[in-house]
Amino acid sequence: MQVAVVSDTHFDSNDQLLVDNWRAVERWLRAAAPDLVVHLGDITAKGAKDGVQLAFAHDLLARSPFAIRTIPGNHDIGDCPTAPGLTPDEPLVPERLEDYRRLFGADRWCVEAQGWRLFGLNALLLATGVAEEEAQFEWLAQTLAQAKGPIGVFLHKPLCRDDPDEDIVHLRYVAKPARQRLMAILSGHDVRFVAAGHTHQVRQHRHAGIEHVWVPSAAFTVPDFRQEWIGDKCVGVMMLDLSAAGHRFTHVIPAGLTGYSLMDFPHIYAALVELRKQHGYED
Repeated sequence: MQVAVVSDTHFDSNDQLLVDNWRAVERWLRAAAPDLVVHLGDITAKGAKDGVQLAFAHDLLARSPFAIRTIPGNHDIGDCPTAPGLTPDEPLVPERLEDYRRLFGADRWCVEAQGWRLFGLNALLLATGVAEEEAQFEWLAQTLAQAKGPIGVFLHKPLCRDDPDEDIVHLRYVAKPARQRLMAILSGHDVRFVAAGHTHQVRQHRHAGIEHVWVPSAAFTVPDFRQEWIGDKCVGVMMLDLSAAGHRFTHVIPAGLTGYSLMDFPHIYAALVELRKQHGYED
């Protein structure tokens, strides 16, 4: 079985460039003909602030002739804390989560595929302390109790940089207490991989027998003055091959997919106008 994994498309109704990038992904999908497509979130650029953007993005995906499973990103519904007691700049917006569910369906799911169980989780609930977070933990534990065979996990944010026990506090990763609780629930099960978006980088590494995969953005990379290099900074998608023998992730850059920079989009993110001036970008 093949699963195409896409992330961080950052659609905006006032931009055509990233829609064109999606068209390149669609052409690749038609040729590759995967059995399933998974979108790891940040479907929109500003959906958390404007529900209209979620509807715009939903319409784009709905026109594609593929079975697409989605999970939300921070740009879609708002962000989660990086540590207990810390409030993110753009916290989770309950109304946007409702909009997301109405348009895209459940923000957590489990798919049975080729003897595997693939779980999609809402990373933006983690460490929030809201009732929805507890409900997701309970659902995961109950669903895992019925699961047999190898397991793969999808969520928007990577659990960690290198080690789930590390103390790094960063908006890039799931907060440590929530991460540890999640790992405790997953322990004792045959978890083979955890795949996430959010970083706009490609990376694959293993810890304690689990492969941690960073799926690149299908939209743009982030310049060095805004983000350190950890993996590889490039655009693209991933193809996941699943079989009884195991799994394999392959990075693919579809033909026609343009490798934009975040700095190319001041018309979407107004804060970039001043940053472009500070860093010598010409308009």
